[in-house]
Amino acid sequence: MIVDGPPAFFGTDAESRSDGVDAVPGMAGCFLQAAVVLWAWTVHLEASEPEEGYRSRIDSAAGAARKEGRQGARAGKADRKSGGAAG
Repeated sequence: MIVDGPPAFFGTDAESRSDGVDAVPGMAGCFLQAAVVLWAWTVHLEASEPEEGYRSRIDSAAGAARKEGRQGARAGKADRKSGGAAG
């Protein structure tokens, strides 16, 4: 199928056709420029924040105490089971 000329929605006036076609790259350029500005702004905001060292959510001393408590509870439970079965 051979296409004769531009699509009908461009109209028949060559001057209005060029204005419509030229507007597309212009709008794309505006959106691209806005995206670049927003990207640069976020990079600037990220760089302006002070560095924070993220602490562990669980305190290591509290974690060790909890682990010892669980191991002690298991040992006590095992002693009760073996003591009850023997007695």
